[in-house]
Amino acid sequence: MAQLAREHLQAGQIGQVRWVDVTITLPAPSGGRKWDWWADETQGGGVVGAVGSHVIDLLRYEVKQK
Repeated sequence: MAQLAREHLQAGQIGQVRWVDVTITLPAPSGGRKWDWWADETQGGGVVGAVGSHVIDLLRYEVKQK
């Protein structure tokens, strides 16, 4: 899907990107996994730390920024 969106952007089929709204849904820990530092922002974790860089990387790829 990311490649298709990029192709549409590059072909001018989608106008200039002016706003992006990203929603991330993560499942609650299961299977014995406990809430640990990865999920605790006070310990350096949290969603932004865990997946934020990947979202930024994808968006930069989509709009062809370095």
